[in-house]
Amino acid sequence: MLSAGNGRYFPALPIRDNSRSLHDLINHTPWLVHPANSLGANGEVDVLDFYCVYQSSLDRVTYLHDGVSVQLADNTDLPGAEFNQQMLFTQQQNIYDVYSHFLHVEMAELPNCYYLSTENRLWFYGCLS
Repeated sequence: MLSAGNGRYFPALPIRDNSRSLHDLINHTPWLVHPANSLGANGEVDVLDFYCVYQSSLDRVTYLHDGVSVQLADNTDLPGAEFNQQMLFTQQQNIYDVYSHFLHVEMAELPNCYYLSTENRLWFYGCLS
């Protein structure tokens, strides 16, 4: 999950390039992030399964796949701490600035490509040999 900070619903670079150039983190990721069985017994992981963004529902982050803009899922559960001092120090003057000076990243405890079980969680974190 990517976020420009709690309450910042309009991410800019590096999360999203608001120009037509699409030189952002998401659009520089290949569509197929992890092929099936590349990380153990997992299914294919594409960009839509790999990223979600803390964003406004009115101005969605998109990924250009084979000439078609695909909207990324939004996630309002993990935007980061509301009064994070680094985030507050980098407060943007304009919500449409070219660059977000704060980047918050959170990862799922077990990626969605794995069946949710105790054994998979232990394997994923290196607790099983």
